[in-house]
Amino acid sequence: MAESIMKENYLNNILRTHWSSYALVLILSFACKSAVPDEERVLKEEHNFQDLGQLMDKSKQPVLVAFIANYCGYCRQLEKDYLKPMATNSSYTTRILIRTVDITGTQDLIDFNGNTLSPSDFAKNYQANITPTLVFLDKQGKEIAERLVGYNSPDYYGVDLDKSIEQAVQHTQRASEFTDPVTLKDKGKILLSTLPSN
Repeated sequence: MAESIMKENYLNNILRTHWSSYALVLILSFACKSAVPDEERVLKEEHNFQDLGQLMDKSKQPVLVAFIANYCGYCRQLEKDYLKPMATNSSYTTRILIRTVDITGTQDLIDFNGNTLSPSDFAKNYQANITPTLVFLDKQGKEIAERLVGYNSPDYYGVDLDKSIEQAVQHTQRASEFTDPVTLKDKGKILLSTLPSN
């Protein structure tokens, strides 16, 4: 009898000692699983394009909107190969904003005009029927560069992507030159608002 009590006490001590270690490992593993790795968070899914348009106006940057779907393997590959690396590279982030829209998402979004609509309806407005589709937009939500549809030739995709980004950046720069009074004055053009009134 004494021997079985000693064995029971011994086992209880082992369990007590190991239980706290097990609990700590369990808590840490849960915390690690629930934390989203940095590489997963680099792409921002946009839900308010009206606010984004204001940010674009201040930063003088166009936006690349990637229409994706959660079931789309090509979308995940494009994100891994190009979009995520671009979102952490200052040679891109200083020139263009990058956002995603999951067309299968259930959370409504606000378009550039302040209308609330589903992600799939927003995609329909841009005729983004295939995923992935990349569109390049100005602060009013107008398309300003050649779009990229699908992702079937990764070797050449980067060239086309850079070309479209450059088109969007150039368009945005030209547009800001015609709306910035200092730039217009520097170019020798006179704004009517700067003329003295009689």
